[in-house]
Amino acid sequence: AVLSIAEPGEYPIEALVSDDRGNEALVYQVVSVPEPPPLEVGLQLFPGDAWNRVPAKVTARMTINNPVLGESMSTHRLYLDGALAYEGRYTVIAIEEIAVAGVHTVRSEVEMDTGRNAAAEATVEFVEGVPPDCHLGVVRGDGVSSLEIQTYCTLEQGRIERYRWRYTYQDTGEEVQLGYSGSRISFTSSNLARGVASVTVAVENDKGQVTEASLVP
Repeated sequence: AVLSIAEPGEYPIEALVSDDRGNEALVYQVVSVPEPPPLEVGLQLFPGDAWNRVPAKVTARMTINNPVLGESMSTHRLYLDGALAYEGRYTVIAIEEIAVAGVHTVRSEVEMDTGRNAAAEATVEFVEGVPPDCHLGVVRGDGVSSLEIQTYCTLEQGRIERYRWRYTYQDTGEEVQLGYSGSRISFTSSNLARGVASVTVAVENDKGQVTEASLVP
C-alpha cells in the first residue's frame, strides 16, 4: 500500500498485516515529514554583444531550484529596470533591445502551482563602445593621371559595416557623394583635371557609430 502525505508534520502510522494462515501483526511507526527546502530561483544574463555595447539584446536564463515532487511552474514574470518585459512559462527569454548605456537590472519572479514563489535579480552593464579610429592615405597615383586612396582603421571593438565616400571639386565646389562602400577609392584623369579639393570617408561600425577621415590630395 502507498500512503500519500501532502503536508509536513508527525504522522503515526498503523498497519495490520496478515497472511493466508490467519496470522496477524500490528505495525506501528511515527513518520516525520519535514518542511520542503525553500524554493529558489537562479538567474543568468547573457548580453548579445561581446563588448556589452549598446544597442544590444540580453538573454535571460532562469532555473528553479528545490521544487517538490509534482510541483510545476504556473507563471514566470521578467522585469527590466522595473518594467514588465515578459510573462509566461518560458525559462529562457530574449529581452528587448537595450539602447541606453549603464547598469540595468533584470528581475525574475516565479509562481508555482502549489502557491510557492521565489524571485532573483541580476544586473548587466552596457557601454557606448569605441568607434573605429581611421585615417586616409594615398596608395598610388601621381594626382594627375590617376589617384588611389585607402582607408586605414584601427578597431578596438566590433567590425566595420560600411564606408561612405564624398569628395569636392576645386573648379566648382561641387560635392559628390558615392554609394560605394569599399575601403578604397580611385580617381581617373578626368576627375583630377577638375581638381579634387578634398576627399572624405565616413566609416560606420556594427553599432552605427561613425568616424570621418579626410585627405587633401
